[in-house]
Amino acid sequence: MKKLLLLICICCTVYNTSAQDPELLANEWFIDYFELEGETYNNPIVNAIGIVNSNMAFEADYAYAIMDPESDSFFAEVIYDAEDPAFTFINMGITLPGCYAWCEFASKYFEFLIGDFVEANFTYEIIDNGDGSLTLIMTRDDGNFAVYQDSKILGINDKSLATIQVYPNPTSDLLFIDSEFDVIQQLAVYDQMGRQILSVTPEENSIDVSFLPQGLYFLEITSGNLKTIQNFIKH
Repeated sequence: MKKLLLLICICCTVYNTSAQDPELLANEWFIDYFELEGETYNNPIVNAIGIVNSNMAFEADYAYAIMDPESDSFFAEVIYDAEDPAFTFINMGITLPGCYAWCEFASKYFEFLIGDFVEANFTYEIIDNGDGSLTLIMTRDDGNFAVYQDSKILGINDKSLATIQVYPNPTSDLLFIDSEFDVIQQLAVYDQMGRQILSVTPEENSIDVSFLPQGLYFLEITSGNLKTIQNFIKH
């Protein structure tokens, strides 16, 4: 009986160490923007030309990112955390030397994914946007992060919120939203773990964040059936 219990415990341990979030694996994720060493890099896609494949996809023990249909790709083995929404990339590789499209963006994006090229540790949060879409936020252990959507990002010439500006950033009290849209229906603030801190229907295109502790936050902006997420720093 003791041997049987021990075998059961070992099996449970093996299962737990390979646990994955079904939503993470079930969706293909398209890069919206990422921040690396204090610089923000926005998706360069214009009217769906250029980046045509999924920018990040997860399998049971493998992950890959593709930046153009012919050459640019990232691949790695994945170790999923058994307790927390976290994972580690190991045995990574890229095919960037064959790059011919969006090379500068792809180079920085792969630099974000690779880390020190030995292993890259990430926590993540999947946010339900309430309209059938999902947002994935991947944060590397050094604070660099990337924001993905579960559908292709609209081009910057499409009618979207891609050109929205949030300022001042960093801010200590009020955050203003400058957009070509007259009406913003909803503003929501999330912390780095993806927890919603605040959700308001603004009377003006601004939001008071003076009560927040210092740190990095994400502002979700909704106008009609369009959404975007911008990051800001609270001083």
